[in-house]
Amino acid sequence: MELQEIREAAATEFASVSKTKKLKNRTQEPNRKRQERDDRYTALLDRIFPELEKKHNVSKKISIPAPKITREAKKTFVSNFGQICQTVGRPMEHVQSHIAAELICETSIDANHCLILRSMFKPQQIENVLKSYLLTYARCTECGRYNTTMKKDENTRLTMLECKDCLSCKAIIKK
Repeated sequence: MELQEIREAAATEFASVSKTKKLKNRTQEPNRKRQERDDRYTALLDRIFPELEKKHNVSKKISIPAPKITREAKKTFVSNFGQICQTVGRPMEHVQSHIAAELICETSIDANHCLILRSMFKPQQIENVLKSYLLTYARCTECGRYNTTMKKDENTRLTMLECKDCLSCKAIIKK
């Protein structure tokens, strides 16, 4: 009886092994075709994206001028503040209010578009606040580009960030 059971087990084992070999032979050919198709697709994508970026002049980076910071008499001055705001495409008052809230100090803008902070700050602190402003109020969360505009929605009274490249729209929530 035991010999009969061993023979049956061996027969079923052999049958399952031969079935898997047949399945492997069947699936190898479509896998090769699928791999060739995927390779062609990625090659086409690699060709088209540089052309699109050239045509639309799309870049994920933004180059803002480094803030020119001077410190005198318990005050910190950012002399190229107007140029920074113009490069980012945001109103000076909005950027000023963000900096004042983040650094918890009084600020003002003089006639030469220089930001005056009524406290002493290191240049690195101001650069970090400007980076946080860019991430919150200028960078699209979907595509990562900085080609955005801020609009106030009349119905919900929320400030919306609209991307000109990917056309996404999101509400800006202050942290």
